[in-house]
Order: sequence, then structure tokens, then C-alpha cells
Amino acid sequence: MDLDLARDWLQSHLRAPVPVDGRRSDITAHVWNWFNAYKMWEANDTFLKAFKQKRLCITQRPDEDNVTDTLKTQYAMSALGSTVAKSPKIDVPGVTYTVGVESLATRMNPANYSGVNEQGIKHKYALGLFDLSASLLNPEFDTIKGQLRWSLTGPKALWRIVFIPLPKPQDVAMFDELNRFAKATKDPILLGIVKFIRHRMTRPKLAAAEDMGAGPYVWTPKDSVQKKIKYGFKSDEGVATDQTQHRVDTARQDYQKIIEAPKKILGRGEDKVVASNELTIALRQRDGKRFPIITQFDEGNNRFNFVGRNDYFRQPFIPDHWKGTQEIRQV
Repeated sequence: MDLDLARDWLQSHLRAPVPVDGRRSDITAHVWNWFNAYKMWEANDTFLKAFKQKRLCITQRPDEDNVTDTLKTQYAMSALGSTVAKSPKIDVPGVTYTVGVESLATRMNPANYSGVNEQGIKHKYALGLFDLSASLLNPEFDTIKGQLRWSLTGPKALWRIVFIPLPKPQDVAMFDELNRFAKATKDPILLGIVKFIRHRMTRPKLAAAEDMGAGPYVWTPKDSVQKKIKYGFKSDEGVATDQTQHRVDTARQDYQKIIEAPKKILGRGEDKVVASNELTIALRQRDGKRFPIITQFDEGNNRFNFVGRNDYFRQPFIPDHWKGTQEIRQV
């Protein structure tokens, strides 16, 4: 089924003024129609299409995972198991944080987001599978390198450059509406389906036109006593700040607007981006093998060389002037 049509049908059924009990089978059927159509669309997504449609993100990662044995959260109001005053760093024993390229495959395995380990810590926390910080590439700029968040100097010159596409904003909003609908109705079948999809749909969680300084925070959601760890989710006495809530809403409703009005400064050569935007991404299982694309920047040739074999391009690299990329649509 066509993705746009499947989305429209699901949306109309969620908004129908009829009790859920009498139409559960219709709703679930349309949920699966939409999600199956989405996964088929995802499997056929391409680098150039995602870039031109303002859906392609870029993130810089060390080659190794750099696992931290004890998570040190940023400016949290409360720590797991105890309440503390505002503190710049809080140790959270048993919770790790992995940032390297090796953890990408781990993040894309749905099994790692269910259950707890022998210490009673969620597998997600124990494995350090928090959201990733990235930037949304702007196709109005001719080059990629100028849009990197960090300059390629020092140790970061050896970091991998990873390309990850996002869903269409309409499908991000569709998942959010479905999630809110399931929680509001408390329907166990719908809640189970949403959980299944959540582990298999890459999506933005926060989005801002500026550098958010995202990091792991511990907070207590409103009307709850259970403490959670959120990446980039700043709080004030356990409640998301207005700034963070705005970033959540932007990610859910239209993440692309963070690059609608890019700022430029005139240099002696080409124009440069003043400051990169930032998103946090929940990287999950993807259909198709094209993404994520892992590269290493080649300063001498001004291009992003593929790390490992890649059969989806006619050349073993992506040029910094990205419009010259020679991509194979199907393999």
C-alpha cells in the first residue's frame, strides 16, 4: 500500500469519534498497513533522496565504543535511588554510555530494548544505548564538511562520519499520534503494537536550530515516581523545561524547520554555516542495508571514504561536494 494513503487511513481511524472497543480490529489493521508501508519505503530510501528532502543526518563517532562503566549524568535534579540538589555530574552505577560506531548495530537490535539484567537494570541502560546526537544536513549548501558539528582536528580527525536518514516528518508525527492514542485509551493490544514499532522505527527525539549541548540526564517524569535517564532531556525538579519541551515538539511535528533559515557568514572563500543544528536520534532497526553509511574523511582528496565495502555507490566514497555522488538506487 502507498505510504501516504496508509498514513491518511490510519489517521482518520484514530480521530473517529467512536469508542475503541468497537473498532479495535480496524485500527490495528490500519496500524500494520501503515507500518508495513513505512518499512517498505524505508528499505528503498537512498542517500541522495534523503539529502535533497532534508532528512539526512550526520554524526561523528569514535571508531571504538568508549564504554563508560559508570554513567555521569549532566545537571540532573535527581539520581537513581536518591534525591540530590542540582549537581553538574551524578554517578549512576551499572549504567553505561556507548558512543562508538560499534554500538550502532547494538542500537539497531530490537531485543536490546526489552527486559532487565541480573542486577535489575534495563538492558538499554546497561548497554548504554541512549539516543545519538547528530546534525541535520542542509541541501542548500554544496558541501558536507562545512556542516560537521566538530572540526576534523586532533583525535576527532580519526573519527568516523556516519550518515543516517530520518523518516518523513509526517510519519514521525503519525507515530507520536499513535503513541498518545494508545496511552490515552490504555488499550493493551495497541500499547503492545506501539512498543513493537518503537523498537523498530528510527526517529528524532529532540530538535533545535542551535547546539543543545545534549547529554544524559536523570529525571522523574511528571506524575511518576520512577526515575528515568533521558539523553539531552533537561529538567527542572523532574519536569521538562519549556526549552526542552519546545525541542520535543519540534522533533515530533516538523524537525526540518531547524534548517529552514540557515545562517551564513561570508568568508574569504565559500560561505560557511555559523552554527550547526542538533538533533537527538533514537536509532532503531532499519529495513534495507544501505544505512547507516560509515565513512572516514579523506582530507587530501576532499571526500568521505567508505569504511568497508559498499555496493550502493559507483565509487568507494562520497565527495564533499555531495551533488556529485554516484549512487546506485537498487542492488
